[in-house]
Amino acid sequence: MAKLFNRSVLIAGELRKVGTPVVTVITWDKDDDVTYATGATVPTDTDAGYAKGCIFIQTDGGVGTTLYVNEGTAASADFNLPTTGSQGATGYTGYTGPTGYTGTTGYTGYTGAGNFTGYTGPTGYTGPTGPTGYTGYTGATGPTGYTGYTGYTGETGYTGAGNFTGYTGYTGPTGYTGYTGPIGETGYTGYTGYTGATGYTGYTGYTGPTDVDGIPAGTIGTDLEYMPFIIAKNISNAATTSIYSSNAPFKFRIIDAWVVVTGGTDGTWQLDDGANAITTADNLPADTTIGHATSLDDTQWEIEANGSLRALLSVATDDAFLYILAIRVV
Repeated sequence: MAKLFNRSVLIAGELRKVGTPVVTVITWDKDDDVTYATGATVPTDTDAGYAKGCIFIQTDGGVGTTLYVNEGTAASADFNLPTTGSQGATGYTGYTGPTGYTGTTGYTGYTGAGNFTGYTGPTGYTGPTGPTGYTGYTGATGPTGYTGYTGYTGETGYTGAGNFTGYTGYTGPTGYTGYTGPIGETGYTGYTGYTGATGYTGYTGYTGPTDVDGIPAGTIGTDLEYMPFIIAKNISNAATTSIYSSNAPFKFRIIDAWVVVTGGTDGTWQLDDGANAITTADNLPADTTIGHATSLDDTQWEIEANGSLRALLSVATDDAFLYILAIRVV
């Protein structure tokens, strides 16, 4: 299985004497015939070893005398300039390069004061719970009182003679009431539990770094990380589109700019500060295509606070959407 590489490839070539001259061979085919080479001397007609359609670049050639194509055969070369010779063979289709890796997501900048929540201090420790008080002892039950003695039954009177009624017997004494038992003692009240210690107060959180409008400011030239921001603007159907007109909210530096074409295009686009060009005038690409600024003037790329920034179209009927990537400067 073929292996893809996500790095650029440097091909130095190999010096070889092929036919009359010594040339730098870049590629050759399976028959060991050269398909791409460079050198100061164009191979001589009838030289062998150059494949039909071989491309040769003359390293000291001038305008119109640099690129040559072999219109002969591998056994007998015939190198001609494409502009003067007969129609050459169709060149090989170049390999499609591997898709580049998607760049890593930039670091998220620190949230400034007002948005940064201080660290919450640790929760204070809860004091230990005091011991449960002891339950008092139950008082002893007093003894049951003694039951009084039953009174004696009186003696039966004598039966008198004749009509004489005998004496009524004596009523026995009332029995004694038993003693009331003593009241048991009241149990002891248990001890009150100890109150737990008060927890410690947490530490106050740290205050975050200062910012303006949620965009952290950094000192250019120091080893800091910055949070970039994007300005988006529809610049269609206008020769001049004002992004800021003496009202930029703060000083910032433009680090990239690009357009996405949304319709027909015939002209160029450019950024300036109202007086000086910031980017070159670049051609607008085809519809739905992205076109990046090909250069940034590092003497004009910073917009001062209350400064101006404009987008220019050479053809006012062109349609495009502009994006500007920038960082704050203090």
